[in-house]
Amino acid sequence: FGAIEDLLETVRRAPALTIAVVRGAAFGAGADLVASCDYRIGTCNARFAFPGSRFGVVLGTRHLATLVGRQRALEILIEGQTLDADEAIACGLLSSLCEDKRALADRVEEILRGSESVDSTTLRALLRLVRDTPSEQDRVELLRSTWREGLATRIGNHAQRIRDERTARKTQRL
Repeated sequence: FGAIEDLLETVRRAPALTIAVVRGAAFGAGADLVASCDYRIGTCNARFAFPGSRFGVVLGTRHLATLVGRQRALEILIEGQTLDADEAIACGLLSSLCEDKRALADRVEEILRGSESVDSTTLRALLRLVRDTPSEQDRVELLRSTWREGLATRIGNHAQRIRDERTARKTQRL
């Protein structure tokens, strides 16, 4: 988990514009990676979940709150909500929503064209100023959450709950 946090922080501090494209499920560290990017573009099939809190891991929490707001972050993390594309665009997790792959490619091209009109020194300065400030406290809380006794058991229990919920949904459909 420390390595994942290092990766997320590297993306958040990259000296270049970062763009995430989501066409399906982005759960866990994948959702955190999307949230770490400057532009977060998705199609109507995009879905997001941040299940770490379900097994005691606090990864990317402050950054998520910066994107979607404190209250919405609490709802997502404490209630274990999965966001569809419309919910993600409404709360700011997605910065753009595109109907299909073609529209998505056009949006990426539009962003790249816009960034090319800004010289690299100015672009790097803009990115430093608009990105949230990293916190050593975030890393401390992440590590504290992963060092607690029983992480593997908590992850296993979470996985079993997910399997049980899927089975229950299938049974209800029948």
